[in-house]
Amino acid sequence: MSPAPTRDWAGRGVDAPAATMTVAADVPMKRRRGTASGSAGATNPMYAGRLVEVDPAAELYRGPKHPYTQALRDSFPPLHAPLTELHGLPGSPPDLRQPAKGCRFAPRCPRAYDACRHDDPQPITIGTTEVSCLLHSGAAE
Repeated sequence: MSPAPTRDWAGRGVDAPAATMTVAADVPMKRRRGTASGSAGATNPMYAGRLVEVDPAAELYRGPKHPYTQALRDSFPPLHAPLTELHGLPGSPPDLRQPAKGCRFAPRCPRAYDACRHDDPQPITIGTTEVSCLLHSGAAE
């Protein structure tokens, strides 16, 4: 009996297992082929075990859509540019044994609003990006 196919965050079959690179204790990022954007690879930030954004790495760096992705980008020094002030994430990673309702990043998110603490964000597509964030769902309006 062959193993079940690997599935990505949206439930689509993935032809090869994803490799995981741990950048810091709560900052896993995945890189895999054949993403929603159709590119050869994408960088996919995860928070508390959930993918928050899928986009080609260059696009993700230029214009992150999820506040966590932006916080990740802003917490690392630029490799080929003048040094800038770095900003860490406030608070602590969540207890995954008892995850809170709603967006798992909401307690640490500077842009969170009431719905973020209650509603589970579903992935939506914006251009080449798939993002799970209520700020882009129309609910924030």
